Amino acid sequence: MENGHLLVPETVSRSDASVPVVIMLGWAGATEKHILKCTSLYTAKGFICFWEIARLADIMIFKSNLRLLAERILDVLLDQGLSNHPIFIHAFSNGGARVYDWLSILLQHHPKYTPVRPSVKGVIFDSSPAWETKETASSVVFTVAQSNGWPFPRIWALLFGLYVKVSAWIRTVLGIEQPSIAFWNRMLNCALRCPELFLYSSMDAISSASKIEEVIATHRAHKIHVTAQRWEDVPHVSSLRLHPAEYSAQVDEFVHTCLLPMQRSTL
Repeated sequence: MENGHLLVPETVSRSDASVPVVIMLGWAGATEKHILKCTSLYTAKGFICFWEIARLADIMIFKSNLRLLAERILDVLLDQGLSNHPIFIHAFSNGGARVYDWLSILLQHHPKYTPVRPSVKGVIFDSSPAWETKETASSVVFTVAQSNGWPFPRIWALLFGLYVKVSAWIRTVLGIEQPSIAFWNRMLNCALRCPELFLYSSMDAISSASKIEEVIATHRAHKIHVTAQRWEDVPHVSSLRLHPAEYSAQVDEFVHTCLLPMQRSTL
């Protein structure tokens, strides 16, 4: 059964609080077809899924709109009676990680949503978080423009690169912290303190493997349980497509491990 972006398998009852809920956050330029293929990893196992894809303009420019998107996701969980289910967040690239960032902030600090925080049992990062530069941002815009058939994709990428450069210069002159730096510091901080799975590749031209490994090392130093799978032959957000069996096995094992404490407590 489907309700908006909420996917509930026909064999599952929403009132059964033991059924996991997965919040799936798509990458910039992802389509519904892409995300539904990814959600099938979970719905086939009887999990409830809720998916969202942030707009490119919000990911790149109007970042405050991502807070509204994060609030809408959490409101769906509350309105549908799913906030006490075990919750997993699966974020693709920075399109997903940026929304996860806002979810994390709201779960920590907003009184309406802080009661949901203990329900978050794990986070899966696919090709994320990415260290943002003018070059990687331009590459994302070019890829999205090209895949969506926009005219002159290279010009769009050049214009956006110029926008990033000018915006960064203005913030430097005014002594304002760069949003990309603030975002990265929050990613290093690991505010939710729950287990994490990182799925990434050394071949990724947008999400640097070395920067993801910096996050992994920092989180492990904070005593966070971190699992990581690094491939050597996978372009950006293509791990599931190129290594479906291994990808699925990694996710299954991670989710199973995260749910074990709950299963033991019911014995």
